[in-house]
Amino acid sequence: MTAEISAGKLEVTGKLEVKASRIPTIVIARVKGKTPKGHPIAVYFDVKDELLPFKEGEKVRVTLTKERPSFKEGEDLVMWGYVVFKKSTIKQTETSNEEKFVEGDLEEVEKGSRLFKLIASFWGFMFEAVTTDEDILTVFPVMEKVYFRVTKA
Repeated sequence: MTAEISAGKLEVTGKLEVKASRIPTIVIARVKGKTPKGHPIAVYFDVKDELLPFKEGEKVRVTLTKERPSFKEGEDLVMWGYVVFKKSTIKQTETSNEEKFVEGDLEEVEKGSRLFKLIASFWGFMFEAVTTDEDILTVFPVMEKVYFRVTKA
């Protein structure tokens, strides 16, 4: 459950969690880890269920990079899009245990903590990284073309 944050690259390795969205055939996936500074990080992405070649509980590596990644056709999930938003916010509510997970949240962070978010769009599908590590705001500028890859770790 590790993460790398550097100029032009964000990578999180961890266990894949998946839940249904309100839109039929679309799932929301989450992978959690720790940044190099020890901060919690979670990446969320939505995708059509039949395009996700991994099962819940599998260890995967999620990469967002400005360089076109290598990939194995039929085994990896790869898309390209743009960073559309970066922000700093304050966690407003306590996380409920009723849901499997809440998109854009970090359960292990207390209400009132500062969260940093990076959001990218892949032609309708969304990616969101949430952490307490402000370094995430320096990885990509807004409107940077990025590649998204999920592969087995």
